[in-house]
Formats: sequence, C-alpha cells, structure tokens
Amino acid sequence: MSDELTGRLVFSITGRDKGRAFILIGTNGQGFYLLADGKLRKMEKPKKKNPRHVQLTNQTNVFLRAALLQGEKPENYVIQNAIRQMLETAKMNGERGSLENAER
Repeated sequence: MSDELTGRLVFSITGRDKGRAFILIGTNGQGFYLLADGKLRKMEKPKKKNPRHVQLTNQTNVFLRAALLQGEKPENYVIQNAIRQMLETAKMNGERGSLENAER
C-alpha cells in the first residue's frame, strides 16, 4: 500500500460489517488492508480486508495519518472521534451515497 492511503476513511462493502466506516491503518504485506474503527475493531486487532471489498473515500485525517506513518498507534477513542468527525463533515458538505447508510 502506498502511504497516501494511510489514515483514509473507508467503508466495507461486503461481509457482515457491510456499510461500516473504518480508518485504513496499513497493510499486512500480502495485499490486504488493515482497518480499525476503535469500537469493534480496535488498533490492537485490526480487521484484515481484501481491497476489493472496501470503498475508499477522499477523506483523510491528517493527524491520524501522520501518527500512523511515524509508527505510533493512536488510542481507540481517537479513531472513533476521527470517524465521527469525517462523517459529520461529509454530511455538512452534502456528500451522499455510502455516508447515508454508514454505521458509526
């Protein structure tokens, strides 16, 4: 994975977590994305997901991204707050689609 995807808001499009918002925190070296939401999937045990099964957004949290690229592991509440902020920003900007059906 290239570094520009780190810290990006993504949505699961398949599986039982379909529609759930996550932060992309890295890859596992085999081409799978590692996702965390701070609630069900914490930083300590991120969700491994096939890149074809997620929808990337154009929203990135720069603070999370910087921390992840420096090798830090942010607290789970920081991830939860970042997801909440990005979803609220998207609603205020009138973005539609997966954001309307997203679970927090």
